[in-house]
Amino acid sequence: SDSERSKGKVIVFGRSGRHRGLLVDGTVAIREVVVENLDPLLGRPPGVSGNAVLGDGRTVLILDPSALMDLHRRAEVYV
Repeated sequence: SDSERSKGKVIVFGRSGRHRGLLVDGTVAIREVVVENLDPLLGRPPGVSGNAVLGDGRTVLILDPSALMDLHRRAEVYV
């Protein structure tokens, strides 16, 4: 519904003068983290550069904005 679409935030990132937005539920905080490789069983999901373990023990995925832009560009070709 329209009310569901209006919730959340957009993270804007860009490269070479082109910008894209990623809709997220929200942000918790900005932190410096150590990015680790994903477990080999997970493979290498497109647009994900690794993971980090937060101080409270939660694991979060680290997105790769450059790879996400490439994925979006390739998707535009096939639409």
